[in-house]
Amino acid sequence: MTPIDPAGNHLLAAAEAEQALDRIIAALAGLAPEQVTAPCPLPGWTRGHVLAHVDVVGQALVRQVEAAARGRQLPFLDGGRSALEEAVNVGAGRTRAEHLTALRTLRDRHHASWPDDDDSLWVEPVEFRRGTVADVALAWWRETCVHLVDLDAGARAEEEWSPALSEHLIDFLSVRLPDGPEFVLDAPHERFSYTVAGDPDSAVQISGSLISLTTWLAGREIADLPAATHGGEPVDLPDLGPWPSALPPT
Repeated sequence: MTPIDPAGNHLLAAAEAEQALDRIIAALAGLAPEQVTAPCPLPGWTRGHVLAHVDVVGQALVRQVEAAARGRQLPFLDGGRSALEEAVNVGAGRTRAEHLTALRTLRDRHHASWPDDDDSLWVEPVEFRRGTVADVALAWWRETCVHLVDLDAGARAEEEWSPALSEHLIDFLSVRLPDGPEFVLDAPHERFSYTVAGDPDSAVQISGSLISLTTWLAGREIADLPAATHGGEPVDLPDLGPWPSALPPT
């Protein structure tokens, strides 16, 4: 089996992103105030950084949809990556109550902005990745579901990431694999296989469960790493490149 066209998942993406944001808000409401400033698994970040990142990126994405509804295209974020980093660092210092207010306001704004299932707005162009509103939904899916786990407040990738999201993440994150060899990402128990084009003579097969492949490719911790082989012999898993960003350096 090969993954279906990720662009066809935009309705599922919008629905699962809304559920994931609800889960983030519920998890935050269950934290003690001092737990919001505690470190999370992402190096150098606290839970507050995760929450601020979700808010800043969520605001940037929803304005893409709102602009498209008016027939306009706007930059993803004025000031680029440096502006994003500054906004996240500032927002990380919010209190739990301030984070809750921001994320609840964001949830309402997203809920009001997504088009109906058959609305032609889904195919309207946006500045973000030079895509469409459907691509914005996919990005919001990634942001909410991945950072729900990064919050380290009880949610685990194995329980939270649907097979559809895992397939989409593998497609999206396959650019992190190094150039050169052909890579075959194989989850035999789920009858899933994904090939990244390259030199077939130096092909590397990376095998595991669907969630282990996804979590490894996303750079998140997992107990059972996938296994890599070349010509039937074990080899090290390849080093991964950076997460693909929509923001150019400034």
